[in-house]
Amino acid sequence: MGIIIGAATVIIGFTLLGVVLWLFYSSIAKAKIAADGKMTDELFCVMLPKAILILGVVVVFMCAMVILFFSIFPKNPSEAPTAPQGIVFFIVFGGFSLLGLYLALRAAKFKVVVEGEKVTVYPIFIKPYTFTFYEIVSVIRQVSKNKLKSEGLLIKTISGKNLRIESAEISYDRFLRRIKAEVKSELLIGFEDEGCRPQ
Repeated sequence: MGIIIGAATVIIGFTLLGVVLWLFYSSIAKAKIAADGKMTDELFCVMLPKAILILGVVVVFMCAMVILFFSIFPKNPSEAPTAPQGIVFFIVFGGFSLLGLYLALRAAKFKVVVEGEKVTVYPIFIKPYTFTFYEIVSVIRQVSKNKLKSEGLLIKTISGKNLRIESAEISYDRFLRRIKAEVKSELLIGFEDEGCRPQ
């Protein structure tokens, strides 16, 4: 009987997880469309949707709760928390916590603001910097072969600054169009095979 209850719990848990992830993905897509619709081709901001910030905070909180729970209430009280299994446990959940923290910080702080010809980058940890489209010395477009056809742009400026923009970010397509229009074609790598992504 216990095995049936355990199996049912796992099945229900994975089903609920799938539904939650689907709802989360749908809300991100709607937020991207709504935020991008308020911008123009001359003034826009490339950034992650705020739903990613919420996801990052939730991941950090959940991992912290799991680590705290298993630290206070170990499965076997006689087993020291520094046992090999405990170390692996803390490394795995610590890694997920760092990933969640990175997502939250990137969604909260990182953005690229385009005002006419001027591009201002607000990185997570260093101070903002500005360049123009004419100062770009190369743009590499990388398209993944996954189902989502996710892609990114790796931009290098004359001052040696590197910038990575991902297709999951708000106004990515608008930024891609500006890159194709403003940067010389000989500086664009990976743009030959297709035009802008479908909206």
